[in-house]
Amino acid sequence: MQNIKILGIGSLKYRQLLENLNNAIIELKMDATVERFEEVEDFLRFNIVEIPTLMINDKVVVRGYAPDVEELKSILMPKVAANAMINKFFTNSCFN
Repeated sequence: MQNIKILGIGSLKYRQLLENLNNAIIELKMDATVERFEEVEDFLRFNIVEIPTLMINDKVVVRGYAPDVEELKSILMPKVAANAMINKFFTNSCFN
């Protein structure tokens, strides 16, 4: 499961990023938790200076703009593939 954080303050770019991220996750059938952070204290805690910001597993992958669904899918796809390989490895290892 991927841990996704999205930081922003309700701007058009933030809302568009939320919508596009939701669509990308659905299209990829991705197992993820999405947390929203909208307070200045959160931005300071994560050392964020540009919003909106998208973090996956605590690494910043997007900042300052709202990628479209296709770009988000290309960002998320390696995470989905890595999880699939790990799951396959452990499943095969446990039963062989």
